[in-house]
Amino acid sequence: MERDTYVFNIQHYSLHDGPGIRTILFLKGCPMRCRWCCNPESQKYEPEISYVEQKCIGRTECGFCQKEAPKGSISFPEEKAVIDMKQCSSCFSCYFVVSGWERSKKVGGSCQKRRSKSSNQ
Repeated sequence: MERDTYVFNIQHYSLHDGPGIRTILFLKGCPMRCRWCCNPESQKYEPEISYVEQKCIGRTECGFCQKEAPKGSISFPEEKAVIDMKQCSSCFSCYFVVSGWERSKKVGGSCQKRRSKSSNQ
């Protein structure tokens, strides 16, 4: 059975995860629930919206995400956007309009869609 695999981060020049220099791929869908997990965003298999407030240029400069997202899911109580995840439908409309990506590209949030073959047991 063919299954999609989501890459949510690629870390180049890693020196801390063993001997030597390496590149690490972080994948979505980790079944472990370690209390000390440094990457809890990797646990859900589905793509998720990743929002970094410091990268938001604000309502005055932009605000396109609020116009494109389903009603009520993004607000601007002050200058920076706030996402109401309960109302978010994970349609990635806000991401596509802000990033300039076309919807036809198989990318959502910070996850890139890759194909792999695995069996579902």
